Amino acid sequence: GARTVIINGCEPEPYITCEQVPTMSHALEILKGAELLKKALGAEQILFAFESQNLEMIELIKSKIYFLKWEHVEVRTVPTLYPQGLESTLLQAWFPRNEDKAVVFPASTAFAAYEAVVQQKPFYERVVTVGGECVVEPRSLWLPLGISFHDAIHTCKGVMREPQKILMNGPMAGTAQSTAEIAVMAGTSAILALPKEVAKEELAEPCIRCNLCVDHCPVSLSPVMITLAAEQKEFSAAEEWNVKDCIECGNCAYVCPSKRPMLELIRLARARGNPVVAHV
Repeated sequence: GARTVIINGCEPEPYITCEQVPTMSHALEILKGAELLKKALGAEQILFAFESQNLEMIELIKSKIYFLKWEHVEVRTVPTLYPQGLESTLLQAWFPRNEDKAVVFPASTAFAAYEAVVQQKPFYERVVTVGGECVVEPRSLWLPLGISFHDAIHTCKGVMREPQKILMNGPMAGTAQSTAEIAVMAGTSAILALPKEVAKEELAEPCIRCNLCVDHCPVSLSPVMITLAAEQKEFSAAEEWNVKDCIECGNCAYVCPSKRPMLELIRLARARGNPVVAHV
């Protein structure tokens, strides 16, 4: 039922450039991939979303659209402010109360669609940003799926010092890894090796009811009540506080003065809220 395809070229989190790199080098292929996605869905128009500061990318895509003479494609911008570039934020901002009328794909997915259909190439590699202050030469690389984080970092000449934390994806909503031997997957957009002064790992303390997480929630939820319910394993109570509407942006964890694991508790509540029933 989606009538609009949104191609998201935004990089909402710091460090990451995995959408900018393919857009700048394969703009025409991404446009053709977006057209393939539009036809597959039976949609009517294509919207490209970019951050307002990425003027070079915006002009590049506009010039390709002009020469293709496609009137059903439009370029829109969002403020360079986290979490404006997230999928759910785009849908709520551009299609309020009609989110099901549009579907969002990253620009890299449009490029993968082009390669799959036009070049008959299976999806076995993607652009991944390898960065962080510990990496000697941070950059975005074409990496095969299955390569370890250790080998990916070694491709960037390794680390200058031992990282305090290795993250999969961005620093706001990414997941800390206990080992660098984990493999790159289809959803891996970044590998970040962060030092102690950036990671800032601190011991979690009890909630002080400051309400900062509520003030900074972009979808007007109450993260404090959701996480308190999750801590007590009251997952039904977390559902009553609309945990399913959380976009997992990580703002609440970032502003929490008690350094509570807000995002982990929210993900736990969402996972336990719909238990899998085994049918015999």
